[in-house]
Amino acid sequence: MNSSPITFRGCYATGFMVYWVRIQLRKRNYHNMILYFSGTGNSRYAASLLGKSLDDKVFSLTSLINTPDGDKLVSETPYIFVVPTYCYHIPSVVEDFIMRASFGGNNGIYFVMTCGAGVGGAGAANRALCKKKKLRYMGTYTLVAPDNYLVMYEPSDREESERRLSVFPEKISGIADTVRSGAAFSEKSSLLGRQISTAGSRLFNKFLVNPGKFTVNNACVSCGLCAGNCPLHNIDIVDRAPKWGNDCIHCLSCICVCPKSAIEYGKSTKGRRRHYVFPDGTLK
Repeated sequence: MNSSPITFRGCYATGFMVYWVRIQLRKRNYHNMILYFSGTGNSRYAASLLGKSLDDKVFSLTSLINTPDGDKLVSETPYIFVVPTYCYHIPSVVEDFIMRASFGGNNGIYFVMTCGAGVGGAGAANRALCKKKKLRYMGTYTLVAPDNYLVMYEPSDREESERRLSVFPEKISGIADTVRSGAAFSEKSSLLGRQISTAGSRLFNKFLVNPGKFTVNNACVSCGLCAGNCPLHNIDIVDRAPKWGNDCIHCLSCICVCPKSAIEYGKSTKGRRRHYVFPDGTLK
């Protein structure tokens, strides 16, 4: 057998080159698992832009929730949850999913929360959730978007809503840069903020979420968009009109997607603007 030093050095050099190439490929193929939940389209659009910026696949939590073993996750790099803000908190369905899910590989989690103005103490609540699941909290990013909770207030006008959407690409690019660097999002949070966020979410779910208050008027054309776009599949079309089940979380997708503005929630939504963001970022 030839055991000359030249052969040894050649093997060593080849091994080093293979190792270097693997490192470069890993850098170029930086993959994150991006998961989103969306009712009126803001978070879906943000997640789509983030997926393109990071060259990663985007997964709908709605699909995973309804898929066997959909809560068994594996990612080599931190997970990114892109979700709306419901009363200064992530949606209860997202929190429930995180609590029962298994996170294989990397245990880091970023949160990107779309909102009309701010997320309150959601960051502190998200940190506590990660601690409970023994996950590494990477921060919460606040992404201001068209506001849609017309049950409590008049949403922003079309011009302002389109302006907010127009800066999404720039904001998402900054988010992607932070994720690539492996740094955490910069944020301010406090114990008081967490308590307000948690209490507000509980009150919201207990007193404001009441599917029995949804109504539909004669403008309804039985198109089925409300049922087809409900993220929890909580709406059935019965006698050519929508009928709500008991799993509502007040995302207001049904109200906002309706092409005829035929759906109301009690008297509080009558006459108010309603926005829906399509997958390409255009506004209804």
